[in-house]
Amino acid sequence: PVCSTCHEKYRDTCLTRASNYVEITRNKSDGHINIENQYNFGVQTPGPGVFDLPLDKKPVMLISHALGEGKSIDPKLVRGTANHARAHPLYSGWNVAAMLSLRLVQGKDG
Repeated sequence: PVCSTCHEKYRDTCLTRASNYVEITRNKSDGHINIENQYNFGVQTPGPGVFDLPLDKKPVMLISHALGEGKSIDPKLVRGTANHARAHPLYSGWNVAAMLSLRLVQGKDG
């Protein structure tokens, strides 16, 4: 199939209309919970040439995180890869302390 990441029952709807797809599963190998998150940039892209297209004409552009067991992406369909870890907060002790100290540095409640 073009996409083995979305459950077959919901695949067509997700690929043409969904902005995000989140699936939570339990790994059979170790019992850990896996949270798989995918963004469909084809649906949510505000850029020229895509924004004004009707939903059924928008290209599928999935960005996948943490695919579940047994799922794969056809390498021939991959347009590129990227690391955008800096686009999401890291909840380390250092970052939480820095965030909490900002109100003091700004003179609020301090």
